[in-house]
Amino acid sequence: MRTGLLVGFLIKYILVFLPVVLILFSSLVSGITKVKWFIAVLLIPLILREITYAIVVTQSNVAIINGPIVLGGWAPAIPLIWCLSTWGIYWYFKKSYKR
Repeated sequence: MRTGLLVGFLIKYILVFLPVVLILFSSLVSGITKVKWFIAVLLIPLILREITYAIVVTQSNVAIINGPIVLGGWAPAIPLIWCLSTWGIYWYFKKSYKR
């Protein structure tokens, strides 16, 4: 059984969606402002992840030969951009609405 692969898969999604949950249950903002931040923390990192994927695939000549899994060694950039942008938006949210 590939438990390490399963744990890594789950940790990635926990790390990415934790800021979404933290903003959703935050008492710093309410109403339409909370909805805007919630949508922003979901959509902006997803768009950045897709842009990163497109850049990595187009710049990788190895992806054409070996398939899209290899991506010339740049495959970790895709989830890393996703995770860092999500936490960056959350950090900006916390900084903007300090008590």
